[in-house]
Amino acid sequence: MLLKREDRRISIIGGLVLVALTLAAGISVYVVMQRQAESILSRSLEASLQNKKHLFESQIDQGIASTRAVTTRLFPIQNLQLLDADPGNTKAQQEMQRIAQSFLLTGFAAMSFYDAQGNEVAHAGHFSQNLELRIPLSGKDHVFLLWDGQFILHAGMDMLDQQGSRIGIVMTETNLPLLTRAFLEVKPVGKTGEIAVCAPMELEKDMQCFMSRASGLEFKRQQRFVQGRALPMNYAL
Repeated sequence: MLLKREDRRISIIGGLVLVALTLAAGISVYVVMQRQAESILSRSLEASLQNKKHLFESQIDQGIASTRAVTTRLFPIQNLQLLDADPGNTKAQQEMQRIAQSFLLTGFAAMSFYDAQGNEVAHAGHFSQNLELRIPLSGKDHVFLLWDGQFILHAGMDMLDQQGSRIGIVMTETNLPLLTRAFLEVKPVGKTGEIAVCAPMELEKDMQCFMSRASGLEFKRQQRFVQGRALPMNYAL
């Protein structure tokens, strides 16, 4: 009888030890898997962020470079010089209009040329009218990122002659469909994910933001500090 009781007690203890070891092993595996999952998710989000960052940079740089290339073209410079010398030169005005129209074939959505006095001498395409947000990217070249149903790059640059004298201005707008698509693709980030593109406001502790969420698109002015603590975007800015 005593032997049976002893065997039963040993069996119970053995079973409890086995259950404890199984639970411990399960918890250990869970912790390891959780850490691996968090690490994979973190790396995935970081890679996604870097890809979007590089896409924004490359598309904006390309748009700025395209507008800057216009300022070095010989034909518009020569015709602006003719208009500077003779504002009523019909042939030069017609040529400027032809030049502006031809540039639309290279990817611009709209283009205008102005003479040294600020008078528009040629216009092609359609500039944005219903802007929901406009943030500066470069004060020197008057470059702005706009939203009018999509991202648009607006740039205004001086036209210079061979001596470096200002003879006019070119103003362009370029649609950025790749940026728009990348910005609106929030689903891969998850139901609670969001993508934000923000710019600092001068002399203020606020920022202007394009925000894309699963619930929709928002444009808002937001503080960079909440209850004395800096938001992550503040460090980015």
